[in-house]
Amino acid sequence: YTLNLFPGALTDIYGITHDTIEKTFDIQHHEHYGLIDVNLNKVAMPVVVHLIDEKNRLAGIDYADTDGAIQFNNLNPGKYTIKVIFDANHNGIWDTGNYLKGIQPERILFHDEEITVRSNFDYTVNMDLSEKSPSE
Repeated sequence: YTLNLFPGALTDIYGITHDTIEKTFDIQHHEHYGLIDVNLNKVAMPVVVHLIDEKNRLAGIDYADTDGAIQFNNLNPGKYTIKVIFDANHNGIWDTGNYLKGIQPERILFHDEEITVRSNFDYTVNMDLSEKSPSE
């Protein structure tokens, strides 16, 4: 691929524009990437599902409020962990709680196993969330 930026396409914070910029780059073939399907079963409340890579960076995020599959695609080969946040207040993020108000932090569940993604492979992970309910 080639990215061409013609004169004046970008302006910095001082109002200065650039001359023509041409950048050539390659991307990986589709077969280089892997895919993880996460099947959520017995979802009692909305959950936020995070996919975390081996460097502890967020590689993907999705939200579910019913049973079903979440797909994380175009993943680079490597090791990944799945983290599920039980979103009790339906705001889509993890809340730490409030000690003074007696509010507990939202519960977090990590998948038991680390998933090793290889090129051109699809992985399916089944997660039963019924017994992990925050109402315990």
